[in-house]
Amino acid sequence: MKKKKLPFPKEKEVIKAVLEWLGWHHIFAWRQNSGRFFFKVGSKTRMFNTGIKGQADITGILEDGKRLEIECKRRGEGPTPDQKAFLNKMKENGGVAFVAYEIEDLEKQLKDYI
Repeated sequence: MKKKKLPFPKEKEVIKAVLEWLGWHHIFAWRQNSGRFFFKVGSKTRMFNTGIKGQADITGILEDGKRLEIECKRRGEGPTPDQKAFLNKMKENGGVAFVAYEIEDLEKQLKDYI
């Protein structure tokens, strides 16, 4: 059975748009790659983990010094339990953390910083 295409931008397109928007608003932020990577060493395959489990796609620092964490998702998809836990931990510690599906989410969440 063929997978039905969603009519919304892909996650990588959301990430790109979010980073551009943050740049336009002079918010210091960057793509935070994390996950599991595999590479060959001789005849063996090695695994390398980076980041923290559930870590958000974009990390930044707001003008008031608060940490910014944004998990980007395609509309119709949601964060994993690990991603939710990571965002909640950031909020508990005074950070600004949320899921963005589109630019309107940034405008709503960061209205006090732009």
